[in-house]
Amino acid sequence: MATLKPEARTVVPLTSGRSATRARILKAAREIFFRDGFADTNLDEVASRAELGKGTLYRHFESKAELYVAVLAAGGACFADEMQGEVDDTISALDRLRSIGRFYRRYWTEHPEYFIIFSAVNNQEFIGQLPPRLLAEVREIWEQPLRLLERVIADGLRKGELRDCDPWVMANVIWRSGNSAVAALVTPRRARVIDCSAEALYEATLDVLLWGLAAPPRARS
Repeated sequence: MATLKPEARTVVPLTSGRSATRARILKAAREIFFRDGFADTNLDEVASRAELGKGTLYRHFESKAELYVAVLAAGGACFADEMQGEVDDTISALDRLRSIGRFYRRYWTEHPEYFIIFSAVNNQEFIGQLPPRLLAEVREIWEQPLRLLERVIADGLRKGELRDCDPWVMANVIWRSGNSAVAALVTPRRARVIDCSAEALYEATLDVLLWGLAAPPRARS
């Protein structure tokens, strides 16, 4: 008598469906956050665009703020990876900083929607909705590129290429100055009220920062 073999079954990891659903939610949320900003985004529309019930959305993300942070985290990870790729340890710290500065301008010019969505972390309405866990996550997203800048500056100090400074404070100075200059590039309304090329403004800002950071010639000799 022939023995019937059990039908072969493909074992699907339990997390695969959940991961796919989460990816759909993030894709839909990213599109709507980019279009409407944090305050005006409606989670009903996010769920509809992801072709899910709102209850399913809330099983993945407890609030709009948590969903926004997840979108930030995905964008921040891509940005940090690409920024790391711009760092060439064989050149001087000043040249590395200039390379990072030009990457920063290029990246946000190519992805202005991400620059705008990241700017929400300066919005008190947004920050005020974040519990400590999410606030710590936002801080970590921002710290990754800042810590890279800090390491480059600290290396330049050790080699006598840069003037004495606090590397962490200087990393924040460069970062915030860069943000202000990029804002003129990616926000057309702001650029219109500046009687100066936004591109020239960015390059000049970068020059001034690096000139000020360079060690005096005697210190470098």
